[in-house]
Amino acid sequence: MTSSDVVDTALCATLTQAMDIVITEAIALRDALTRRAVDSIDIPITGRTHGMHAEPTTFGAKFALFALQVQRDVERARHARTSIAVGKLSGAVGTFSNIDPAVEKYVCSRLGLEAVPATQVIARDRHAEVLYACASLGTAIEQFALEVRHLARSEVGEAEESFTSARRDRRDAAQAQPRSLGTTVRAQSGTAGIPASRTRGRRPLARA
Repeated sequence: MTSSDVVDTALCATLTQAMDIVITEAIALRDALTRRAVDSIDIPITGRTHGMHAEPTTFGAKFALFALQVQRDVERARHARTSIAVGKLSGAVGTFSNIDPAVEKYVCSRLGLEAVPATQVIARDRHAEVLYACASLGTAIEQFALEVRHLARSEVGEAEESFTSARRDRRDAAQAQPRSLGTTVRAQSGTAGIPASRTRGRRPLARA
């Protein structure tokens, strides 16, 4: 047995559990968006193309499109979860030269993983699929947050975030109100892990 047998299998087990959490939370988000779509299907709002007024639409239509996008992300996450739920204990070159295949089968079954053929390591396209599924979901969430921030701008004023009593005590509360939550969500989803120096000045709508 080689160290990659342990490390790669453990990483796949960890990522599998992580994807279970991602899928559960994404489904909750999809359901929440679906409920809001139904509740607001008849509330009119200005439709826009390139930021300019176009035909009218409704808040319900916006929420419905968001819900459909998250549903696609749920499907991607489920597929990625299946791809990463694998393991291997087949030795340095995957030939079981110094370990019984029954050991691999037993360990993987106990971890809820599928034993797969491999070389020294588990194929990295499986990990890439997980990363893409998470990136796609994060991009969708960032898009929702940006839409809220746009609709809450002073010159638009078609939506606003809730305003707690704790935030009323802040001197700059009036200025911070429409962008606080949207800013936080965008920072934690779309630009997570990217140094601020690389993103500063590249988000014209967020900075407008």
